[in-house]
Amino acid sequence: MSAIEEQNGEREALLSIYEGDAMFKAVSDTVYTYKYGEGDTTKTFVVEISWPSNYPFEKPKFNLDLFYNMHL
Repeated sequence: MSAIEEQNGEREALLSIYEGDAMFKAVSDTVYTYKYGEGDTTKTFVVEISWPSNYPFEKPKFNLDLFYNMHL
């Protein structure tokens, strides 16, 4: 399977697993965010996961340097 075919399968699985979860957001076909913590308090943070073009044959990138996380 090609990287694109693998990504399509992974995308379908993610969207199925997190359907209805307000903490999960698909920013694009290759970028996803998930908010961890307690509601809209300062006890939360958002992690951004992005897939490089050759994912899953390359590791995804994890980013915590989001504006939302400035309180950390």
